[in-house]
Amino acid sequence: MEKTDELNPVSVQLDLNSLMRRTQVLTALNIGKTKFAELLAAGLFPAPIRLINGQRIPGRTLYWKRGDVLKYLLAQDQSRSDDLKRVASEGLNRYLTGSAPVDCGSHGTEAHHA
Repeated sequence: MEKTDELNPVSVQLDLNSLMRRTQVLTALNIGKTKFAELLAAGLFPAPIRLINGQRIPGRTLYWKRGDVLKYLLAQDQSRSDDLKRVASEGLNRYLTGSAPVDCGSHGTEAHHA
């Protein structure tokens, strides 16, 4: 029997539910403790897991579900893709300033016809 590269849905789900410590999350996000604390305080990153099956996790160590970290990373990637698409369609200056497109086609033509 040949070994296949198909993913077993049960093992994938178990992996997404596995817990990560803060150091593992920081490594996955490639950020430092201060930036991570800012993300948490602003509510931009999922809160740590405090209960498993209704039971409080003992100790002071904080954990995050691997699936929540992955969702955050995918959302960040999508946001960057959307920003790049806007830059490509609007131009960098308009993207950075947030200004509306300027109609240069009629600039000054009325003064010459008067």
